[in-house]
Amino acid sequence: MNAPVVAADPAHAGFFYFQNQPQVDPTRPISARPDNRFLAIRTNENSRTSQYNGMLVSVTKRMSNHFSVKGSYTWSHAITSGEDFFGLSEPGDPTNIKAERGPAFNDARHAVNLSGVFDTGRLSNTKVLRWFTNDVTLGLVEQLQSGRPYPFSTGSGGYSNAIFFGAGNETQQRPNVLPDGTISTAGIASADGTNGLFSAPGGNTFLAPGITAGSCTNVVGKASCSGSLSADTGDVVDFQKINGNMTRDAGRGSPFYRTDTSLKKAFRVSRGDNPVKLELEADALNLFNHSNWQGFNANNFLSLLGLGSSTCTNCMRPNGTYVGNSGQVLHLSDITHGKVSSNLLAPAFGGSGAPLSGLGDPSAVDGSRLFQLSFHVRF
Repeated sequence: MNAPVVAADPAHAGFFYFQNQPQVDPTRPISARPDNRFLAIRTNENSRTSQYNGMLVSVTKRMSNHFSVKGSYTWSHAITSGEDFFGLSEPGDPTNIKAERGPAFNDARHAVNLSGVFDTGRLSNTKVLRWFTNDVTLGLVEQLQSGRPYPFSTGSGGYSNAIFFGAGNETQQRPNVLPDGTISTAGIASADGTNGLFSAPGGNTFLAPGITAGSCTNVVGKASCSGSLSADTGDVVDFQKINGNMTRDAGRGSPFYRTDTSLKKAFRVSRGDNPVKLELEADALNLFNHSNWQGFNANNFLSLLGLGSSTCTNCMRPNGTYVGNSGQVLHLSDITHGKVSSNLLAPAFGGSGAPLSGLGDPSAVDGSRLFQLSFHVRF
C-alpha cells in the first residue's frame, strides 16, 4: 500500500514516471505518495486464495500367481495468488495484484507411482537347480514426477524502498515475454538501473519530467533517485511498466525420476519345527543414476547479467534482451524444461535457472546411484 504515484508523461505517449511532490528545494524532489507522511506500507492480510484440481487413476493387483502390482497416475494443478511470507506474497505491481495468480510451488502436474513384487516360489525340484531358482524375489519401486514451478524475476523493482526481498527470485518484479517467447526487461521500471531503460540519445526511454541529465550521478539519499533509473547513465527516466507480463512462478524445474530395485534369494538351511533361512539381498537405489535436483529457487534473476554491447555474451543487450555465454538469446521455453545450462561449471545466463546443487549445495540432490548388499538369518 501507499505506492508512489505513477503519472503519464505528457510529452511521451505510453511512458510514465514516478510523480514528485513540490518541495522548497526544487533540486531535491521527493516522490509523491497517497499519504506522504509514510513510505511503503505493508499490510499482512488473509486474502490469498488457492485452488486445486486433480484426477487420480490407480490399479492394484494383490499377490497371486507369484506377483503383485500397485500403480497410480495423478494429474493435478495447484493455483494460488501468493506463496508465503517474505517477498513471496508481495505483488510485482502493487496496483495489479490480480496478476499474481499463478501456479503454486507444489504444483506437480504429473505424478506416477509404481511398485511391483515377483517371486519364483518353488520353481524347480531339481536338487542343485532349486538353490538358484527357488525363493527368489524381485521388487521394484518407481517414482516419476514432472518439474515443479519456481519464481523468475528481474532482480530489481520500480522503486527502491518498495522492494522486499523474496526467496529464490530475490524480488517480485518479473520481466516481459515478447510474442516470440523472448524474455526482455525493456521499458520496465528499475530502481537500480539494471533493466532495459536507457537515457542516452537513440535510447528507448526519456528523462522523467522535471529531472535533468546527471541529476542522480554520485548523489546519496536523494529521494527522486529512488525511482526508475537508466542502465547507461543512472538518470531518472520514464518507464512503460512497473512489472512485466511473465506469469508468477513461470519457471519449471527438472522432472524427478527414481527407480529402486531389490533382488533377494532365500536358502533353507534347516527344516523342522524351527526352520532356519539365510537371505541374501542386493538393493539398487536410483538405479539409472538420474540427477534429481531438489530446488531451483536460487539465482533466478536477470540483474546477474550486466549491460553490454549489441554483440556481447552473458549480458543484457541494449534492446533489453539477454544472451548467454554462446550468444544464445534467453526465451521463456529455456526456463520451463529444467536446468537451463547443460554445463553447471560454466553456466549460461549468469547461472539463472540453475538448480541449487549447481551452486555448490550437495544437499540439493536427491542422491546418486547406490548399491547395497545385506544378509539376514531368520529362525
